[in-house]
Amino acid sequence: MSSEKSFKERWEDQLSNWQKNMEELAVQFSLGKKEARDEFDRQKGNIKTWLNDLKPLINDVQSDFQEEVNVIKEKINALSERLNQKTSEVEADIEAEKTALAAQMDDLQDLAEDLEDKVGGHAKTLASKLSANMSMFGSRLEALAKSAREEGSEEWTELKEDAAEAIKELKKKSSEISEEAKEEWKEFQTEARSFLKKMRDQIKKK
Repeated sequence: MSSEKSFKERWEDQLSNWQKNMEELAVQFSLGKKEARDEFDRQKGNIKTWLNDLKPLINDVQSDFQEEVNVIKEKINALSERLNQKTSEVEADIEAEKTALAAQMDDLQDLAEDLEDKVGGHAKTLASKLSANMSMFGSRLEALAKSAREEGSEEWTELKEDAAEAIKELKKKSSEISEEAKEEWKEFQTEARSFLKKMRDQIKKK
């Protein structure tokens, strides 16, 4: 019997992951400045732990696109090294760190999405997870870095409320996806990633 997960099992795993991440993102929008700085550091640790768990799985991938896989491995190692650096207490330094981390995660997300379109099976599942988590972690750091700088401004409060409502609607839509609707799931992934990108762009403009 094959050990590879069925679409239904992979769908359930990824759906659960999306819902959990969206719930955490909604909470992070409500943090004050001191809490946000502490959470920023904790999220760096979460990203590092997740990448460390992913590394042996990526190392096991054998693909016709091995060159692309190897580039992703190098990028993961580089991101892990930056995550080891201690977070500064200075607001301007947190913003600079967030920008540097976001650039690396965005790069990894693009590479993973490109690989996801080319491969199948286990490699495709890993690429999808990497892309989704880089998008979500990037959004978390963006929100936390903003909260660490600003607290209580009317515009920021409005953005947090809008984002919380959008997250709620996206969660509702995710729960309505049918078990075998692969195209439906793909559409949801696209919409979810688009939402996260739009949210990050809005935060940067505030």
